[in-house]
Amino acid sequence: MSTPNPATTDWVPVFAGADINYRGDFSGVQYKDGDIVIYQGSPWMCVRPTTSPPDQSFPGAAATALPPRLGIGGMVPTSMEAATENGYYYVTSSTPGTKPVGMSFGLMHVISEEGLNYLTQMVYQESNNAAWIRRRYGSGTWRPWVAMAPPSLYDVTLPTAQLYDGMECTLVDILATPTYQWRFRYNAGSTNADKWEFIGGAPARAETVGPDNVTATGPAVDIPNGPSLTVPRAGVWEYSFGADGYNSLAGINFVLCVRRGAITGGLNDGVSGRTATAGADSLSLSRSVRSTLGAGDVLWMQAYANGGTASFRSRWLSLLPVRVS
Repeated sequence: MSTPNPATTDWVPVFAGADINYRGDFSGVQYKDGDIVIYQGSPWMCVRPTTSPPDQSFPGAAATALPPRLGIGGMVPTSMEAATENGYYYVTSSTPGTKPVGMSFGLMHVISEEGLNYLTQMVYQESNNAAWIRRRYGSGTWRPWVAMAPPSLYDVTLPTAQLYDGMECTLVDILATPTYQWRFRYNAGSTNADKWEFIGGAPARAETVGPDNVTATGPAVDIPNGPSLTVPRAGVWEYSFGADGYNSLAGINFVLCVRRGAITGGLNDGVSGRTATAGADSLSLSRSVRSTLGAGDVLWMQAYANGGTASFRSRWLSLLPVRVS
């Protein structure tokens, strides 16, 4: 009789004299042919004498289920370094070995991938604001523990707790229909107070077709209908602005600038122009400015002229972070 194919065979006979014995949870004692144990939540049958645990990479092995609560599932390892078998372990501050800094208790998941020469220990530290910490073992050496990013860091605010060097987050204004998506990386070693550094994304942008008029001769005043933008977080920002400007009088200087919160703009942080003829013979103006801004500061396009009526059309204002708190 040939060996039955497990993929197509539902049952095989148990011959007389077979010794099948349920032994409960695997405990590392001597096992023999026919012993059945529970290991990592799955049943296993011993087919030759051994004290070794079942091999989780065995084809068809059931996936290990996550314990429903910390403390009531998972084995307690004799040491951190001894936890090298695939599965879940419950570890505490008294568990011998090298543990993540500040760990009091947590659930550790050990993974060794077939074909790779390393295994990974991942500790879920419930006492450390639900942080995942990871280290790898390979070539006879345990690597240092490093923090892992949470599964999702896409929010209307940046994290303020359990920060670590290299942590990344995407900041948006609205989760459902964001008008900007800015990616930040946390630089723990920065000497700046603003440690979230911008690494990518398109600028926030506002536009007004116009034209709208200004008759002020100085200081600058808000142009009716803006455009305007609100700064979401304190830090260093770069804003850019531009418009087509012209004057009712020929040869008159006019200045385009931006109010930053309560600070009126001016020539030092604006751009000036002068048209040779009166009327709608426009001049294109634009500039970028880097400035420290506060959370909630409103950027509003302003202008003034040395005389006549200054008009501005096709106005635009954009904003990008450099680093924020």
